[in-house]
Amino acid sequence: MSEHNHEPDTAEPVGQVDPEEVELHVTDPEDYHETQRLREIHDARKEVRTTLREIDRYTTKQDHQRQKMSLCDAVAFYIAELEELMYATDHDDSLERTPWDSLRQYTTMMGTDPKTDEPASYEASMYVFRQANNFLAEAKPLVTEQDKNEWTV
Repeated sequence: MSEHNHEPDTAEPVGQVDPEEVELHVTDPEDYHETQRLREIHDARKEVRTTLREIDRYTTKQDHQRQKMSLCDAVAFYIAELEELMYATDHDDSLERTPWDSLRQYTTMMGTDPKTDEPASYEASMYVFRQANNFLAEAKPLVTEQDKNEWTV
């Protein structure tokens, strides 16, 4: 029934579309690629924030190791998404006060400390995440966020 006039709906259902009959055309492949890359960067950054929110401070040592590894993975994937932009802008990604020489080395090692072979501490991963965010902020003139979480170059 229609909610406005209390009469039964007489509209007929819309037919299904055969996927083989649908043709999609990308008018500007380069623009599409850039938009997709920027969306992937944004999604990877969101994943780090989600991982941070899921960390349980009051848990066993074994669970802390698992949580640290999850955070290392999320930060490393975020940096991996930024790498293309880093190369395009010739960014110096060196790190200070960490076991890793650069953001790229952190990514290559998936956040594993090269000296201890353990996942990075929460603090170290957060420092690296902030450095990656600082890079993104510096690249902001090249990247603008629109409504609806979409990014354009």
